[in-house]
This record gives sequence, structure tokens and C-alpha cells, in this order.
Amino acid sequence: AQWLELLRKLLKPEEVDVVLLKFGFLDAAPLSNAAVARLVGAQQDTVRNRLHRALKKLRSEVEKDGVDEDALNEAVRMISLKSSGEVSK
Repeated sequence: AQWLELLRKLLKPEEVDVVLLKFGFLDAAPLSNAAVARLVGAQQDTVRNRLHRALKKLRSEVEKDGVDEDALNEAVRMISLKSSGEVSK
């Protein structure tokens, strides 16, 4: 998907992993920070920090020129919907 390619372009690989696992992308259920930490072999604080940095980067990109705005908006929308439980995939 276009939004996934954009996530991979804008974020570090470990940030992409945390976002995908936390919000249940790729046909998985959303996970707690503790569950994400176990899966990626990191501390919960590390997961929380990676997630915070990733979302901050995505928000800042919304304000910049030079990115595919439609894909970025779709990525942010998908994260918002997943975090609110409104979509299943």
C-alpha cells in the first residue's frame, strides 16, 4: 500500500515495526506496548519512545512540502482509525 511505503520512507525500520505492531496493521490485532516490547526485544520505555518519535515525525511531515500528501494523509488516517478501533485491517 502507498501509505506503508511512505511510512518506510519517513521512519526508521524500528519505528515502522512499532507502529505496525502497536496499531495492528498487516492483519494483526493491536498490541499493548508490553506486547510490542516482547516481540521486538526492547524495553517498554523504548517502544513508547519509538512510537512517540514516529508519530511526531508523521505529524511534522503533514506540514511539509515535498511528500506525497495523499499517502501521508492516508497513513495518518489509518493510524487514527486503528487506534480508535474503527477498522480491522
